[in-house]
Amino acid sequence: MAQTIGGKSAAAFTQTSRTSKFSKGTISSLSFKIRLCCGVLELDCMRLLSLISLFINISAFIIVAGVTIDMFSITNQSYSKVLIARGDALNSNELMIDIVRVGALSRNNSEIDKWYSYRDQTIEALNRFFKYVDPSVNTTNFNSGSRNGRDMYTIPLMEEIISHLKNQQYESALTLYQGFTYQNLTATWFKQQSAVFNLVKTEGRGQDDLVLNSSTSNLVVVSVCLAIVIPIVVLMTCLNIRRESTISETLHNSRAIQLLDTMNDPMYSKFFKQACVSEKMLDSYMLLSQILEFNQIQDETEQRNKAQYIYQTYLATTRRVPFKFVSKTLIANIYKDLQESSLPEKAIRVSVFRELEACICEELIPVHRMFMKTIKDTGK
Repeated sequence: MAQTIGGKSAAAFTQTSRTSKFSKGTISSLSFKIRLCCGVLELDCMRLLSLISLFINISAFIIVAGVTIDMFSITNQSYSKVLIARGDALNSNELMIDIVRVGALSRNNSEIDKWYSYRDQTIEALNRFFKYVDPSVNTTNFNSGSRNGRDMYTIPLMEEIISHLKNQQYESALTLYQGFTYQNLTATWFKQQSAVFNLVKTEGRGQDDLVLNSSTSNLVVVSVCLAIVIPIVVLMTCLNIRRESTISETLHNSRAIQLLDTMNDPMYSKFFKQACVSEKMLDSYMLLSQILEFNQIQDETEQRNKAQYIYQTYLATTRRVPFKFVSKTLIANIYKDLQESSLPEKAIRVSVFRELEACICEELIPVHRMFMKTIKDTGK
């Protein structure tokens, strides 16, 4: 089979690829050579972008992992446990005091059972506080210098008031509650716990700032990573799509050129014509054959006559158009070109049937592929 065809026919299918070569293929086909100690590493644009994206992701992962470990070490330190114990002690102690106050003033003992639960919670929270608090914190004036929650000196008197309420001795409970001893003990306890707890809270703010800074660093790293990686991924996707489009176009052009090779080969064209007859595509075959003959004509008068013959025989409006990819607009444009070329001062365009040729090839390519497969199988 002939390996080359007329320049005009081939141009019908290669012109698009040639004119858009830079826009579709150059960027994605760029390559970079990196000299290494063990040789030369050649990377195309897609591989380079993939490596950059991978490097950024790995770097971000390492940074985030490091910051997360640092946050864990900070939050796992004793200061955070001290702050939690401080909050628990404050909350449960306030609930104890509220139950005593409400019960004594309102002569109501409906909530006294909860007082014992809050007492145990307060003792447990104080024990945790003393366990984790920094030894440098001065607690000698707090809880009478004891580091045991059970030594909380307000508990015995509150427990006595609760006992009177439980036995419905409301007058005795009210007297104890309003007495100087209870009021002085609770006021003293409040001052001592405020001094110690506020000191611990102030020292803990610095650690809170560290946690906040670590969280902010994590957020910044992730945001920067996304801001860089997402455009790279989008760019890679676009380049892949364009490259696939270019490959598809190149493959289609090669099939069209193979079809034209067959049409220009005296022997294969006969067999291909029979295949077109079998597939009821004879009109398409004959039209393409006439266009190829037109492309070879050099004389202007013969070109005019041939063009008119092609139009009247295959494209005239009085004829039902059997061609799948040939639109009425295309036929109208061809008719307009032929009318203009009929004027004495106008020469017929050699590319008048170029788009039509591409459309007919589009119809015949499936038949030609089956034909070539049959030829190949027969050769085996």
